[in-house]
Amino acid sequence: MNSFELGCVPSGPLVFRRASIIAGAIVPVGKETDRHWEQGEDISLVDFQVLEYRNGGKLVICDESLRERISKSGIRELMRKTKLSQKSIYALRRGQPVRKRTLAIVKAGTELT
Repeated sequence: MNSFELGCVPSGPLVFRRASIIAGAIVPVGKETDRHWEQGEDISLVDFQVLEYRNGGKLVICDESLRERISKSGIRELMRKTKLSQKSIYALRRGQPVRKRTLAIVKAGTELT
């Protein structure tokens, strides 16, 4: 049966239309079935949570004021002070994600100047 056979009219408050859905991040999850379910009652089933495998959040992005300080100081000078690679310093200047530790080292290096 389609909607017209059920007496629905195409104009009105309950018109069903296609909706666009934009997906967020794809998150891989762990095993969704638990063997305890097959073996009867278990109190741990009440607070069951699906295991999600996400990025550990080890990457951060440099704020605008620090990017300006990095741009003002020379790349080679900052490389000598921080002992970081040129690639890491350029990534910070461009606003690309870097490790938290790298950002902390650069903050300490730019405060010395």
